[in-house]
Parts: sequence; C-alpha cells; structure tokens
Amino acid sequence: MVDLHTHILPQMDDGSQSTEQTRQMLELMRSQGVDVVAATPHYYANRETPQAFLRRRDEAYKKITKAPATPGILLGAEVAYFSGLSNCSELSSLCIQGSRLILIEMPFSNWNDTVVQEILSVHPHLGLTPVLAHIERYRKMPNFEQVLHRFLISGVLIQCNAQSFCAPFLGKKMLRMLQDGQIHFIGSDCHNLTSRPPNFKKAADKITKTFSAEFLQHLNSTARELLAL
Repeated sequence: MVDLHTHILPQMDDGSQSTEQTRQMLELMRSQGVDVVAATPHYYANRETPQAFLRRRDEAYKKITKAPATPGILLGAEVAYFSGLSNCSELSSLCIQGSRLILIEMPFSNWNDTVVQEILSVHPHLGLTPVLAHIERYRKMPNFEQVLHRFLISGVLIQCNAQSFCAPFLGKKMLRMLQDGQIHFIGSDCHNLTSRPPNFKKAADKITKTFSAEFLQHLNSTARELLAL
C-alpha cells in the first residue's frame, strides 16, 4: 500500500524528532502493509525558500539508516497554500519524487474564488497536479460540496487521512466519497508513535470490510499509477 502523507523525516517539522523514532515509524508502517511512503514535511513559503527547504530535507533524509525491509521512501512536501502558488516556478521541486503531484494544505477559512482559482491554475501554469491534503478537515465549510465538485472535474486529486475512515460519523461520509471516486489517496499523516502514529491498517481493514479486498487493491493500483510507480 501507498501512504501518501507522512511526517517521518527527523527534525524537519512537528513530526519525527529523531532517527530512531523515524526507524520505528517505518517499521510499524511495514508491519501494516505499507511498502511505499511519501515523506511530506511541511513547507511554508513565508518561512523559507524552496532551496533552503530542500537542503534541510536532504540532510534529514541522509540521517535515516533504512533497513532493506522498510518501505521505500519518496521525498516530497506538504505545501501550505500561499498567494501566488500557481506562478511559483520552483514549486515543481517540491513535488512527490518521480511525479508531477504536489501535495497542498489548504487554508482553514472559506475557500473564496481567488483561492479556488489559484489551485485550478497550478496545472495550466506549471504542469503540476494538485493533491489536496486531509480533505476531511474542510468538510464543514459552507461551500465545500460546490468547490470540491469544481476541483474534481478539473483534475485536482484528493487525499484523506486514514483515521477518518474509522471515525463513527465522519467515517461514513469519507467511505461514501471513496466509493464515489472523490478520494484518490490515503495518507496516515503520521507525526510520531503516540498521539499521531502510523495507522494505515485500521483504514485498510475498514475499507475491505465495507467494500472488498478487490476494492482496496484497485485503490492502491490507482494510487501507484498516479505516482507513476
């Protein structure tokens, strides 16, 4: 399985704080059936340049002594939305490794037309495909359904956090979205081993129980195709 959204690189952000913690997180992922992990530390354009971020990311990645049995790691970023995103020529350097997919964390205020148009312009201006991170966090916005429809018909991809599928009420909505083809990737969004640990297996089990093992396999195959794996 592919975990598209993680914070496993040591001391990059509020995720893993040591190489040992990273090692344990990767081992836990492997035990849950995850064989490909996107390392997506937070990137904030108002705090550092892409070049500075990439230098830090490379240094963090070099600290990891990865055993052969642990998942393969694709380097990427979780890019916080910023004005001018669609005209940032350096955005491609933050794509998930080997792809043209850029994971974007949307603002938590209502998505006005300016924000929506910024996202819709990423592909025509830069040739990149936006992937909206943890879509479940925005579901209560007044214009959520309408904006989501605009994004989907324009080719924007959607990522949902694994834990959301197992929540009592939220889980039902997320499973419906998954069934309707409105969710393309699952991510653990793991940060540590305690409060936000890797939790892919619970989501995989829930999806299999609700639909079928074949449904989960198709979801995984589609994710791999989108990542060109």
